[in-house]
Amino acid sequence: MNFVIQDMLKFNPREFHWKVHIELAQVYDRIGEDQQANEHLEKAILDCPESSKWKLWLIASRIMQNQGYMDEARMCVERGCIEAPVKQQSVALLEYSKYFEMIKDDQRAVQIVKSVTELCKGEWKVQFEAVMTLVRCGDFDRAEKLCEESLKTHFATGRLWAVMVQIQHSKCKTQKDFDRVQ
Repeated sequence: MNFVIQDMLKFNPREFHWKVHIELAQVYDRIGEDQQANEHLEKAILDCPESSKWKLWLIASRIMQNQGYMDEARMCVERGCIEAPVKQQSVALLEYSKYFEMIKDDQRAVQIVKSVTELCKGEWKVQFEAVMTLVRCGDFDRAEKLCEESLKTHFATGRLWAVMVQIQHSKCKTQKDFDRVQ
């Protein structure tokens, strides 16, 4: 495997090495090779341009979570939120919310998502992620209400429609209920 990695680095320009390292860090993380994942993560963070570092902190947070280092994961995701450009704040904050989902603090996850949706009403992806967070946290009534509100603005968004249908169908107990939803 080292020969393949050496070839990737040799045949790619230096400014892309960090991308190779971050991909390798994620691969090693998935297969449970923590030491190698951390080595490539460190190289990626050191090599990447400042403008992209915020993304790597979010990825580092996921890797730390997978390794059971929850305090370090939180520090990484918070750093990613701080360093994210204004236009990408919603992405970073949604990742922060997912951190709290992972540690089973659904109340804080929902609180963050609520703040993000208020800040970014015009972004359908933020609205969709907020609905999905509510669904994953078991708050189906709020998810349905938010989905209805989001569809007023983002009426052509298929993913929102799909999750609305799923929420409504999940409430059906009988065929009669199901027929009424359709």
